[in-house]
Amino acid sequence: MDTEFMDPQDRMQKNPETRFVEQLIYALNFIKMQVGMYPEGHSMISQGLDSVLDVLQEIFALKGQITIHVEDDTLYVGEDILDKKNRNHKQFAKWMNDLYITSITLSWGLTRDELLKFQKILAMKTSDILVLGNIEKVFADSRIPHIKVKGLDLGHF
Repeated sequence: MDTEFMDPQDRMQKNPETRFVEQLIYALNFIKMQVGMYPEGHSMISQGLDSVLDVLQEIFALKGQITIHVEDDTLYVGEDILDKKNRNHKQFAKWMNDLYITSITLSWGLTRDELLKFQKILAMKTSDILVLGNIEKVFADSRIPHIKVKGLDLGHF
């Protein structure tokens, strides 16, 4: 079948990168909950980190970095829209919106320690982030070189 005439949702499902990103979002949601529930070093957190790193290895085998954008409740990878009805996608978009994040880019070389720092930031309260400045400043201060975030410019409001 010629992909030019396929429904965009069907074409998206054929893209291996998009499938891996869906797995990544599921794993990131899982570990965010684990970081909020268990003390550092708990086996559930380690299991979650391993899941995320496994999926990232698959993504990084295809390309050196992956960027996920959010607009309202919709997640994008490149021009592809991820399934808006998927509960995991909705939850991840909500967390990104709550922290005023418009995009995250994960790059090859991401370490387990960086991923744990990232998850701890995602588990922070918005008010705590605003006290520290903004989400971009929090990431810069946390020294996570393989994860870049773009925040919503609150000065426009």
